[in-house]
Amino acid sequence: MSDCGHDEFNTLCDRFESIWNFETSGAASIRQFLETCAGGLLPDSDELSRLVSELVQIDIERWWMSWQQKVESSVAQATPAEILELFNQRATLENYLELLPHAPSNTAFWQKLAECEVNARDRWGDKISGAYFKHRFGVTLLAGLGERTLSSYPSNPKIFAIRDGVHRASENSASRLPVCGLTLFGRQQPFDAADWMVQELAHGNRIVIAGREESTISREQLSLQLLTPDFAILTNLSKVNPFIILPNRILATGQSVFVRFPTAVKLTGRTICCYQIPAK
Repeated sequence: MSDCGHDEFNTLCDRFESIWNFETSGAASIRQFLETCAGGLLPDSDELSRLVSELVQIDIERWWMSWQQKVESSVAQATPAEILELFNQRATLENYLELLPHAPSNTAFWQKLAECEVNARDRWGDKISGAYFKHRFGVTLLAGLGERTLSSYPSNPKIFAIRDGVHRASENSASRLPVCGLTLFGRQQPFDAADWMVQELAHGNRIVIAGREESTISREQLSLQLLTPDFAILTNLSKVNPFIILPNRILATGQSVFVRFPTAVKLTGRTICCYQIPAK
């Protein structure tokens, strides 16, 4: 077949979705499906590029949805290292570029693919920061999403509230920071303008939670890696300072654990709470 009609296009997409499997997902499975079921399409045709685009979107959405279910079902048995190893294989648009050597160069085509990954990771995955997506895709491909989607993640929002003995949470800059991607917490360094500041990183945020003289908080104290909207891996990065996951679980130096939101961590003179924004 030299072209792909509307009904045939939908039939192929439905067939791919019906046989989709988490363990065999990815670019290789799409390539095999195309060879088996759509081998008659011309390799440089718009019809093939349109079909591949749709299959990639199905694969990305199904992967992140299945990933969330997999984490929630295996959290009691798997170690944080095992989950992170699987997480590092996450479905991102770059994994599929080899399937699109003849794809059109127009912005709308690539914008649809970029938005698919952003929305899938927002709904089921790690809600990575807007800076991360802007670094990878550029502002043009993300124009249709708007700043609200890229910064506040309205579908299932979680926020940090950080308190000490002096500041109320509402008085520091990190008090209502959306939880996304990887968040690092630590003591002020020479390149930090002040404590309580938030630095937006390519994969998340760094939050300065103590002044440079406060040795009870390490330079890099802890990290929180968001896996799904409800689960994260919490790691004690310090070489000397343990802390408590409330109410009474001690996290030794170098140790990682799963946490489910809401959760709270007690440091020396600091409490970091992570909870869902109450519905209005």
